[in-house]
Amino acid sequence: MHRVLYYTVLPLFWSISLLPISVLYLFSDFLYFIIFILLGYRKKVVLENLRNAFPDKSKHEIDQIMRDYYHYLCDLLVEVLKGATMTKAEYQQRWTAEATEVNKIHAQNRSAIFILGHFGNWEAAAPVCTFNSNYHVNIIYKPIANSYVEKLINKIRTRFDNKVTPMDKILRQMIKDKNKHDLIAYAFVSDQSPSPKNAYWMEFLNQDTAVFTGVEKIAQKLNIPVIYISVQRKKRGHYHIQPTVLFENPKETQEGEIMRAFMKHLEQDIIKNPACWLWSHRRWKHKRTQSP
Repeated sequence: MHRVLYYTVLPLFWSISLLPISVLYLFSDFLYFIIFILLGYRKKVVLENLRNAFPDKSKHEIDQIMRDYYHYLCDLLVEVLKGATMTKAEYQQRWTAEATEVNKIHAQNRSAIFILGHFGNWEAAAPVCTFNSNYHVNIIYKPIANSYVEKLINKIRTRFDNKVTPMDKILRQMIKDKNKHDLIAYAFVSDQSPSPKNAYWMEFLNQDTAVFTGVEKIAQKLNIPVIYISVQRKKRGHYHIQPTVLFENPKETQEGEIMRAFMKHLEQDIIKNPACWLWSHRRWKHKRTQSP
């Protein structure tokens, strides 16, 4: 059934993607009406997350952030759709990036770990980093149940000679690349909600938050520099990527130090532009199982 649906919808998907972005943003406005006004998609989750994250904001401020978030969520959906056919020239018209510090790491003949959150158009960050730096990017992803949807998403992600690797196979791939002396930037989106059992806990957006430790352990084990990728939305459809080198020698860091630095940078971005984070994700569904 999934296969039939995939090959039925695929031509329509690509055809819509060829439309001008201005037309797709009109569709985004209509989508906002459906998702937010009619369906109220995950509205309770978004409200709860916003109230807990910003306890000092008024009801009016929270409601405004929520409306802005749903507007941006719809924009993000059509931007990802457009990414299926968007050319390098079109990216360069709408995206800018600072790559000086990233290229300094590359000049040292070292690979890098790009760490980012579900903030801004994180899906487009990989091709933009490839265009503006000396690295090609290997996007680390968590496999999903529908293999056809996964196939479509990964086809978009690999359009500009980037690669994708499932999360459970990345350490082996990184060791293989290191032995071959291949210089790769490995992109981890690391603000999901992990199992509380093996998580590192910290305060994030005024809440006790479980954080993945896998990226930190890999960085320490292989001593690969860790770079935070800030995806900053300037206006509708226009972005700037600002990298920050967090640690050049992760093997010298203490437990939790890398993830604390990442989450604090992400938190600052969210506070500056709260509508651009994925508030409809149940980020705080787990609670700490023992006292701090």
